[in-house]
Amino acid sequence: MLRLGHPARVSPSVEAHTLDALLEKTPEHQLARRWTREAVALRRKARARFERGQIGHRARREAFG
Repeated sequence: MLRLGHPARVSPSVEAHTLDALLEKTPEHQLARRWTREAVALRRKARARFERGQIGHRARREAFG
């Protein structure tokens, strides 16, 4: 059984059957979370370098689109 709806409005006894809870258990979700953390870290690193003047505007534009 799967419960769809707003996760904040779910009672604790049914929480394990929500789509959010089921997806969090998948290896793909864990991989996506890891990639997101890595992307955030890379952006922070690049931003720090840009703010210190180590990366020019053109290089930053190419890196971030």
